Amino acid sequence: MTGPKGAFLLIVLIAAIVYVCLVLDYVPKIQLTNTKRRAPLRSIMLSNISRVEGRLHSSDNVKEASNKTMMRNDVTVVSRKRELSKPSPGHCFYKIQVYDKGDKLAKHRPALESIVRQSKGSPDIRANVSCLNDCIVEISIAGEKNKFAGMDAVVFHFMKNLIPKPQPPASMNPDQTWVYFSWESPRSNRGEVSPIAQLPVNAVWTYYRGSDITTPYGFYDPGTPMAKETKSADEWLQGKSKLALWMASNCKGTFWPRSDFVRELQKYVPVDVYGACGKLKCSPSWSTKCTVDLVRQYKFYLSLENAECEDYITEKLWNKPLMQGVVPIVYGPRRKVYEELLPPKSFIYIGDYKSIKELADYLKLLDSKPEMYIEYLKWQYEGSVGVHQVMHESYDPALFCNLIPFIDKVKRGQLKRTPVGESSFSKTCRKGRENKEDNYSSTFGLGKWNPW
Repeated sequence: MTGPKGAFLLIVLIAAIVYVCLVLDYVPKIQLTNTKRRAPLRSIMLSNISRVEGRLHSSDNVKEASNKTMMRNDVTVVSRKRELSKPSPGHCFYKIQVYDKGDKLAKHRPALESIVRQSKGSPDIRANVSCLNDCIVEISIAGEKNKFAGMDAVVFHFMKNLIPKPQPPASMNPDQTWVYFSWESPRSNRGEVSPIAQLPVNAVWTYYRGSDITTPYGFYDPGTPMAKETKSADEWLQGKSKLALWMASNCKGTFWPRSDFVRELQKYVPVDVYGACGKLKCSPSWSTKCTVDLVRQYKFYLSLENAECEDYITEKLWNKPLMQGVVPIVYGPRRKVYEELLPPKSFIYIGDYKSIKELADYLKLLDSKPEMYIEYLKWQYEGSVGVHQVMHESYDPALFCNLIPFIDKVKRGQLKRTPVGESSFSKTCRKGRENKEDNYSSTFGLGKWNPW
């Protein structure tokens, strides 16, 4: 091959060979460079993912669904990755926002970090929960500036500073579900009741069995014994060297004379008082040392709620005395509520006695008669008690699966908004005794107060 044509073809051939060599040499470098660039990104992604067991606690509305979800042992993934917000084909998908203004909720409820505060100052973090029927719920925390845009539901937590001002009108985005959530009684804070009562919501979520969504502090499970073997009186009493214990931090913000009651009881029997209401201290207050080891040294524990409200039975009873084999002395709701929710013959109700002295005399009798005392512990042969991961300790993201039926009803136009103050939950507390015709005296020596 000679002449200009041959020279041209030779040049083309040489150029092709050079091009191939350059490409073969360059491609590995590109792959290596990209690998090096991806590695730190992958590390960041993994460092921002935490896995938590998702459990859907039963409610009166979706109890069957709850049990199925608990058996599935679902997983909650908390991540920055926005891809997690996209459901797989065929999945139903819901977006729920916990309303927070100025990080007030996060500051007062640090357990929220278990959902969305894996990286400080990262507003794009989301918690994703796998619920029943392959449904995915994405939970976020955001403030008023977001105007709840794009959310299927908004949850308002019971805190005065978290009620929007001015309150959003009930007509605002009627296809969006608004939920009021509280672990406190309706009378917990007088200054907060009025603005909360006016908040228009589609559902109320509390510990109260009559609420739209119910998550109690604890539960009794008959048929699953805590005590596997028969115990003698000495075995039941092992380690119980003291009589009565009361642990409390709220001394004045109560709706019955709780502190006065304890002081009056101390006139007749020894009652050790730990926390802000007494001189004894144990810290950290939620440590095993304080909630287990200390409690087990006593025969009786004063489980006295701060308000007289139906179903308001808190960790003061479930976590401490019942789970630790101590007999609780109880007051808060009516006696019938304790009968319905607690193990049979497991508690002493202060309203059963004509006076504090009569109650004290009965405690002395039980203290001197081991066989009588252990009758209050034998329920453990028949059943057991358990506690839910309560919201003020650890927000369990799977609880938000309970909102799905209400979201669907709202979207179908079957559930309208009504003020929180008109809910059955808001009417569960004992009414005050301000009427002039209530001219009675207290047999308990506490002004005009008597237990209900």
